Amino acid sequence: MSDLPNHPDVSTLVYADDVTIISRDTTMEGAQRRLQAAVSTLEDWVHQWDLEIGVSKCAVMAFTLRRMSSQPVVRIGTESPPVVRTHTFLGLRLDGPVLTWRHHIEYLRTSCAKRLDVMKSVAGSKWGANRDLLLGYYPSSTQLRKLDPIQNAALRIALGAFCSSPVLSLQAESGVPPLHVTRSKLVCRRYQAIQHSSRHHPLPVLFEEAGVILSHPAWPVRSRQPLLIRALWAYRSLSLPPPLRQPLPSVPPTPPWRDLSSLVSFCLSESFDKSQDGHLAPALYRELSDTVYAGYFEVFADGSHTTTPAASAAAIYLVDLSLCQTWRLAALHDSVTSELFALFKALAFIKAHLQPQKVVIYTDCLAALHLIVSPKAQSARHLLYEIQTLLSQLLQENWVLRLQWIPSHVGIRGNEIVDRAARLALTSAAVETLPLQEATCSRLLTVASGKAWDSELAAELPSSTLGAYRTDSSCHPWARSTARALDVALTRLRIGHVGLASHLHRLRLVPDPYCQWCRDQEETIAHFLLHCPRFHSMRTELRDRLSILGVQDFTLPVLLGGVGLNSTLSVLSSNTV
Repeated sequence: MSDLPNHPDVSTLVYADDVTIISRDTTMEGAQRRLQAAVSTLEDWVHQWDLEIGVSKCAVMAFTLRRMSSQPVVRIGTESPPVVRTHTFLGLRLDGPVLTWRHHIEYLRTSCAKRLDVMKSVAGSKWGANRDLLLGYYPSSTQLRKLDPIQNAALRIALGAFCSSPVLSLQAESGVPPLHVTRSKLVCRRYQAIQHSSRHHPLPVLFEEAGVILSHPAWPVRSRQPLLIRALWAYRSLSLPPPLRQPLPSVPPTPPWRDLSSLVSFCLSESFDKSQDGHLAPALYRELSDTVYAGYFEVFADGSHTTTPAASAAAIYLVDLSLCQTWRLAALHDSVTSELFALFKALAFIKAHLQPQKVVIYTDCLAALHLIVSPKAQSARHLLYEIQTLLSQLLQENWVLRLQWIPSHVGIRGNEIVDRAARLALTSAAVETLPLQEATCSRLLTVASGKAWDSELAAELPSSTLGAYRTDSSCHPWARSTARALDVALTRLRIGHVGLASHLHRLRLVPDPYCQWCRDQEETIAHFLLHCPRFHSMRTELRDRLSILGVQDFTLPVLLGGVGLNSTLSVLSSNTV
């Protein structure tokens, strides 16, 4: 299939032995003409290799928003494949002529319903798998509002909650965001992947030709919004800058047969341990400099990053020249990006200002060195490709290069100087232009999506029973237990929909809301856990066990949500409750 002909007027998609030809034109006649020409070219190639086209497995689909006066006709030999309105392409159920995804959504609903049946068969309210396993089995990345009931049913099964439980409480308790949050996040990730795609990807070109202003995206009312508009609005709602276009090369700069690990040393000596031998580091460095790296031009590189206030910077120190250079980066960059940027600037400096010679670059970031030698690194790929390109160019020019790890903050003079310079650059006025790396964009998107959802929970949860125990989606100390019965019981008590008379009476399942033991008191959650004399002995034992853990407050927020407690406290055994 490697010599499959590529017709200039169409797009050809190949997966195994399946071939899809896409023709696009302003008129149906023009698209049909181009498609027929591409099919004829494919026929010639097939006959050349003594193969056949299975016409019975072929189909023609037309996608358009206009009314079609006639159906397109494409001939393969003497036969014409049928024109269909639905077709499955790599797992996607396509529907035409207007692509509404209705058939694919129905397929997703059916497949998810089968998963719900499996979940019901492996877990009950007092037995079965724990909630983490059940939530992992549920495919929470499904889409569109028709699928919301599927997610809600899956959460009720996983938590063992009543059918009457509020959806918002289910989402907060499980830590699974609503589908509109997931959809928004997926759209942003897709836009980010396109912005970091290769130079030959067609979608960035279409984005540029659309003429959309990134800071003020606009689209006609009641028109279907394309991916670009939806992504820009999603980034705007999250108060995040859309990622800039950073095309990756189609082929990595380092060929797979070249091993960069020979240029890198990850330790000062074979037996060095910073926790025990930190005081020996300066002497080991001097020994290394006088023996292994004798006659080398020494460069120290370091990056700095702070969270309060958020700031990033990088610096290099050239020992023989007594020269130090610094750069302040945008605050959103992380520490690894700062370290990689310092290494990139060190390589760029020696290439621009020095003659080929022996050079050793010291850094205290092991993560940066491992990324440089990794053949399949997925973090900060743009900076890594720039560094690997410089390394390849310098090696071809007969430079001798070494990258040496050294421990930080142990008294090595060069490292202390460059570290101090990088920290001083955090407050510099000038900021170096460096687009956010792909991994940084993903991290910021995840954090911003979580904060946006937590803001929704903080505004709406106080009106529910669960609002007394949590105001966000974070995991609380006693929120989960490996014992299914205990986990379900605590979940129902926190949500407030539980098999007590007070709640069952509101659902008209029992004649009155009163406790069967105390006929003058309603059987509420507070009465059941804190006051009912029927459970006095169990309550006393629970108080004793809590006092051993240092818990003195005996209130509902403490018992059910661990409010104000250390998250390292152990979960009580099911026998205690």
